[in-house]
Amino acid sequence: MSAAARTGSPSWSVPGTDKRSCDFCVALMRWKGTLGVELNADTTRLPESEMAALLHRLESFVVGAAQSLS
Repeated sequence: MSAAARTGSPSWSVPGTDKRSCDFCVALMRWKGTLGVELNADTTRLPESEMAALLHRLESFVVGAAQSLS
């Protein structure tokens, strides 16, 4: 069960996506002072190499944002 489901916090998805059948879905969850990011991709529509590149860019963005806050 996701943190969002455990805490009752709202999940957010990219508009126009459906968690049961989507090319790419994003969910943000807050739990005990942390923010979780859940990414799902249909690799039959989004190649694994593109998903890996997207995850790397997201990681760089999050790390950069966290460093600027400290």
